[in-house]
Amino acid sequence: MKTLEIVDLQCLEYTQVVEFMKCCQSKIKSFTISFRDYRGELNFNVDWPLERLVIGGLSFDSWISILNSKFSKTLKSLRLVPSKTKIENSVLELFGNLESLIELECGAVEIEQGLKELFKIGALKRLTLHGVHGRSIEEIDVHLPKLEYLSVRHNNIKGELDRLGNLKNLTSLILSDNDIFDGGCYLSSITTLKYLNLSNNSIGDSFLMDFNKLINLTYLDLNGNNIGNIGANYLSSNINIEQLILSYNLIGEEGLKNYGTLRKLRILNLNGNNIRNGLKYLSACESLDRLSICANHINAQAVIEFCQLSSHVKILHISDNPIGDGFSHFPLLKQLTELLANNCEIGDYAISEFISTAAKYKSKFTTEIQLSITGNNFTKLAVQKFLKFENRDYKIVKLVVSDSSSSSKEIDKILTKSNTPTNKSNTCLLL
Repeated sequence: MKTLEIVDLQCLEYTQVVEFMKCCQSKIKSFTISFRDYRGELNFNVDWPLERLVIGGLSFDSWISILNSKFSKTLKSLRLVPSKTKIENSVLELFGNLESLIELECGAVEIEQGLKELFKIGALKRLTLHGVHGRSIEEIDVHLPKLEYLSVRHNNIKGELDRLGNLKNLTSLILSDNDIFDGGCYLSSITTLKYLNLSNNSIGDSFLMDFNKLINLTYLDLNGNNIGNIGANYLSSNINIEQLILSYNLIGEEGLKNYGTLRKLRILNLNGNNIRNGLKYLSACESLDRLSICANHINAQAVIEFCQLSSHVKILHISDNPIGDGFSHFPLLKQLTELLANNCEIGDYAISEFISTAAKYKSKFTTEIQLSITGNNFTKLAVQKFLKFENRDYKIVKLVVSDSSSSSKEIDKILTKSNTPTNKSNTCLLL
């Protein structure tokens, strides 16, 4: 076969890989050999216009063969998958031969003398280091000034952020799953940033004090930190933000008071915080179409206020909140297409009022909604009301329920044997 361009060899024996490389007559552009280490020598003296290479553990001789190959001058992307085989420093010293390399990804790779040799690949624009031993990122700005994308996860970084501020072309930065608690002022000077992930660190409110300088930032993930109300309030100045992940950050309603300024915000995740009555502050976010606010302390009154003030949310995840009878007001959200309200203390009365409100719904455009209401307190009578419900302007196209105060056999009987006419356009799913 002479037409192959992309080859992925997974878990093959050493002799099989050797035979393939010896006999292959195609002009391979992307080559992957992964999921095992190869301690024998692999000869990369091949006539391939290789642009992308994905490899696991290799012997010293195999590495030398790669770095002295014909394609070493044209290779654009190199990915090193997790391996138990250490990459020796004498090999790393030759990485500078990869003069066309613009993307390098290292995942859980053990490097003998640290990372500085990798930083000599001056053309790099994308660098990923996940769980790499030898984890210093000092002087990265000196050696890799063209970086546009940098991801350094699970590398036990605490500081060392001062040099990142000198990367003037950087648009995406991922520093999740480290132990960062200081240095926010350095990150706030990277005004080219559009995407920033700082999830699962030890960041407090003061870290975000100057984040208003990040005028191009559209995506920010701070899941699993400790920014609290003060830190959340600082972010209300990032008026160009479109996606904001603030789950598990000890935020209450005080932190959301000024979020009406975030007119471009489309996606907001506030799961696992301490919010009770703060939903009303989000009603002014006129572009917000996806809101996740599970596992807070949202009550019925907060839901009622939000539904009366807001009209733009399309996807709402509000599970694990005591919203109770507030559930009945959700049909007021005329653009809502997906609602997750599992474990929300919803009873028969709330279901009945929901159906009543939905029955009155009138619109030029048909609303089709998916509902998930597992783990609540309604009985089989509530399920019967769902089955009887029909409104051509408001269609429940998917319903996910589960056993609550009535037995699952009773609900199953209602769904399978009821003679009640139902809306045939609806899909009813029982869990």
